[in-house]
Amino acid sequence: MEQTITQSLEKAKALRQSILKKAFEGRLLNDDELAACKKAKDYEPAGELLKKIQAEKAKKEGREKLKKKKKTTGKKAEKK
Repeated sequence: MEQTITQSLEKAKALRQSILKKAFEGRLLNDDELAACKKAKDYEPAGELLKKIQAEKAKKEGREKLKKKKKTTGKKAEKK
């Protein structure tokens, strides 16, 4: 039983790697499937999604810096 589980986990790991490799190579979908996806109303090119992610990350980092600055400023005021 343990051997079967181990083998299944190894197969799952290999399958995951194969899927990721195909995804990075742009080979997960054939041309017809890709064209159908691009016609969907919620389709966004990867570049646009990346821009959104970067903007959200920058916004979050800005809020964290502001919080940190407020904490630091508050501690300095308490010391005086």
